[in-house]
Amino acid sequence: MIKLNLGSGGDYIDGFVNIDLYADRADERYDIAKLPYADNSIDEIRAYHVIEHFDYLHAHDVLKEWNRVLKPNSKIKIETPDFLESCKEFIKADQDGRWNLYGHFFSTGWVNPGLIHKFLYTEYELRKTMTFAGFKNIIRCDPNSGYVKPDTKHIFLNLEAIK
Repeated sequence: MIKLNLGSGGDYIDGFVNIDLYADRADERYDIAKLPYADNSIDEIRAYHVIEHFDYLHAHDVLKEWNRVLKPNSKIKIETPDFLESCKEFIKADQDGRWNLYGHFFSTGWVNPGLIHKFLYTEYELRKTMTFAGFKNIIRCDPNSGYVKPDTKHIFLNLEAIK
């Protein structure tokens, strides 16, 4: 059984092949836009806080690539900032709160160029993009990565789908 944690960053998951081009703690290092696996060979993919690092058009191709390697009826889980809920939070926040949200919107590209957020999704847009890539039975789940704190769950989006 092969399960991939794509763009693992600091969220190393036991039992998964943790893949990240930049993270110090990764099992493998390569660009996750092109996976070195055969068609229909992967049992599960988790891509937590990584889809936003691809521009909108490139993300379509990336999701098709991830779909290619998944076995039929296998699961993909994608977690990312929820753009709509994040904007609502930005509007409600005071100046300090807004300052803290800049990293949420844009990430920390000044620390590492691989960390720049290139596109943020609403639930509608991520569902549409995943459907275009061939995923089905898309459901929204509670965010559960190591990047999400209990008081910030509302500004994150976690969608699970089947190939």
